[in-house]
Amino acid sequence: MTRIIYRAHDGTDFERDVEDGASVMRGALDSDVPGIAAECGGSAACATCQVMLDEAWVGKVPEADDLEGSMLDEEDEAAHVRLSCQIVVGPELDGLIVHIPSTQH
Repeated sequence: MTRIIYRAHDGTDFERDVEDGASVMRGALDSDVPGIAAECGGSAACATCQVMLDEAWVGKVPEADDLEGSMLDEEDEAAHVRLSCQIVVGPELDGLIVHIPSTQH
């Protein structure tokens, strides 16, 4: 299990242990973290599971692939926005902090 910290737009932290190999999105849904809609269920087709990487984690999380990149625009990428369904949890992400926007697109 890997500890992921989901930070709500109001600053509330939701610390959750997420099974290695699962997505950051799945960890949020399985443990009732509010703010991640995930309408497409994790297929990178809706962008309703967006999170912003905490500044300390930029460069430590693998970059978005072409599929994910096609769902994000340049402004999102500049703000370190990622689709949480495309971030796979593993021990190297222990302590990862992701910020949940106040609304999803």
